[in-house]
Amino acid sequence: MKAVVFYGPGEVAVEERPLPSPGPDEVLVRVQAASVCGTDVRIYRGEIDVSPPVVLGHDFAGVVEKVGEEVEEVTRGMQVVVEPIRSCGACRVCMEGRYNLCPDGGFHGFNLDGGFSEYALVHVTCLHDAQGLPVEEAGAVEPVVVALASLRKANPHLWDYLVVFGQGPIGLTITQVAKLQGLRVIAVDPLPRRLDLAREMGADHVVNPDEVDPVQAVLELTGGNGADVAIEASGTQLAVDWSAEVVRPGGKLVFVGEQSGLHGPPMEEMMNKELETFAVALGAGLYPRAIDLLASGKVQMRPLITHTVTLEELPGVLEQLSDGTLEAVKVLVKP
Repeated sequence: MKAVVFYGPGEVAVEERPLPSPGPDEVLVRVQAASVCGTDVRIYRGEIDVSPPVVLGHDFAGVVEKVGEEVEEVTRGMQVVVEPIRSCGACRVCMEGRYNLCPDGGFHGFNLDGGFSEYALVHVTCLHDAQGLPVEEAGAVEPVVVALASLRKANPHLWDYLVVFGQGPIGLTITQVAKLQGLRVIAVDPLPRRLDLAREMGADHVVNPDEVDPVQAVLELTGGNGADVAIEASGTQLAVDWSAEVVRPGGKLVFVGEQSGLHGPPMEEMMNKELETFAVALGAGLYPRAIDLLASGKVQMRPLITHTVTLEELPGVLEQLSDGTLEAVKVLVKP
């Protein structure tokens, strides 16, 4: 089988590997689609520690090809989405239901082989039924999970003002889910193409920080009060700082964007406003709901997919995404 293997910063190769056989509680999945996340690009750059050599790709879906002898929940031919977290099930956070924070488990595309491959070996507990979900949607479920987790943390009220910094795949999906919850969304991004998408996804207002002062713009749009919630999904220090400035006293901040060297917003702003602050690392128990939202059409990923590539093309695409020569929203890989 073909697989895209990461060996170190800037070093990926398309290789032929033996087809793995599932253990008693494992399933062999024939990968139909996998999406490229900003995290994959950061791994490629060497900004995130993984366990090379490892097959990249943590957001993927496919069809069950073979099941282990103890597997009863899934059958050959079933369409599935893979949740990349392989938790231990026994540590404190797992027992609290926060298995996404498990320090003793594994993560596909990091220390377990991922989905940039023709086949992937997956523990049965990582599989979710996705019968009838279009391939393009099934291969890009993670942004919906992150959006749900972000808004679960923020716990906003109907008609609250929400500012979303960054309108990449995560930010655009947060915009969609927020509109389902009856929020007023202000989308902030410097790229006109992404602001156009934000409008299509339902944003009430869009702000280009290269054209106007985003803090002043948000204050004007909220009648001088400030937003109730700000979600930082761009991974930039400017947006981290702005997030504390645009929310009202007693407001909430949720940090989703991740980048090396980021530090928190100004402490004086945080304390004077008594801001509540949250961070999101994927999210536990949300894959079934995310799949339902996609299957119902209430949340859409297909409009965000700007490029579809093969495994052979992926190394070059990762290089282009890394150096900024490819302007993409979401890249889908079809092995």
